[in-house]
Amino acid sequence: MFTFDIENLIQFSPNQIICGDYNAHHINWGCVSTNHRGATLMNFVNSAGLEILAPSTPTRFGTNSASTIDLAIVREFLYPYDIISLPELSSDHNPILLIFYFKFSIPSINGKTKTNWNKFRNHINLAENLNNLVINSPNDLNLLVEKFETQIIDAKIAASNPVPNSQTYIDPRIRELNNERNFVRKMFQRLRNPALKTKLNQLNKRIASTNLTIK
Repeated sequence: MFTFDIENLIQFSPNQIICGDYNAHHINWGCVSTNHRGATLMNFVNSAGLEILAPSTPTRFGTNSASTIDLAIVREFLYPYDIISLPELSSDHNPILLIFYFKFSIPSINGKTKTNWNKFRNHINLAENLNNLVINSPNDLNLLVEKFETQIIDAKIAASNPVPNSQTYIDPRIRELNNERNFVRKMFQRLRNPALKTKLNQLNKRIASTNLTIK
């Protein structure tokens, strides 16, 4: 199966970007349906701890169809990025522009965090009461969810301290934001909701901003 080749490639180095036309259709990256190769690729990346980067618009255009089959595969990639399908050639495949933002570094700290949950609860109790906010539109709901998520993340940061050990790890604030970003990106690829794209861009900026704060 074609995933064997990908598996062999990722054995050479943990830090790889594997790009190409996978001819794999899956609704998770914007196709209207899922074929066998798409299901196989999705199962493989989930089991191998990989991530698929796909543009928000189709990469191949047939006579009566359009699909997203030109993809990039990465592992534990925490940097902000943009991936864009460019309608600039006469070919049925668009060129793909993949931009990585390496202007900040991901910090590596010896240790892990331990959370004081009493302090966490106190921090939440002192935060703004969101029960009184009125929701009149989807945008109001998105803002409420964002505030709630921010309160939880801020409380976790305030109530956590590093515990020294011999392992190198990624700062938990960056890891939490990255996990949230990955979830939002997958939801956007599935639903194509512009509000999710806005949320994704906000998370990319927060990752960059948090990294600068840590430094």
